[in-house]
Amino acid sequence: MTANPEDLKLIQRHIEDEVVCYRELIQVVERERDILLSRDHSGLPEQAEQKMGIARRLHESRLARQEVMSRLSPDPASPLRLRDLAGLLPAAERGIFRALLQRAQALAESLAAKNQANARFVQEALDTVEQLMDILSGRDRSQTYDQEGRRNATSSGPPRLLTREV
Repeated sequence: MTANPEDLKLIQRHIEDEVVCYRELIQVVERERDILLSRDHSGLPEQAEQKMGIARRLHESRLARQEVMSRLSPDPASPLRLRDLAGLLPAAERGIFRALLQRAQALAESLAAKNQANARFVQEALDTVEQLMDILSGRDRSQTYDQEGRRNATSSGPPRLLTREV
């Protein structure tokens, strides 16, 4: 199958735009991490806005790329995959295209890992706060010892490590 070279160039430009978006999102997620680790969380709303704007651009670029790719597919029920496109390119351009795809994949994986680390940090902080609120409000009725002074066999859950902010 031969493809319109202009369509292939357009797909490549969309992938390059996606790479730029991934890089920008990684920077935002790293700033989020720094804010989460600091005592001043006032910068989080701005980072969230930036993240949403970049994610919107990434989504639009993907949709535009997928539209062009659907035009190239001989079977609309089975759209082309990105790795299939390399075979449609001239031999001299295949290596560059594959490297671009690998870069996009690596950045997407890095972004996902960093974002998940931030999410875990936030969830652990929320779990700790919830557990402390349960203890303070008396909702946590689990006792280490029963009324006769014998140690309970059931644990109140996994131990939590709390750090003291200085």
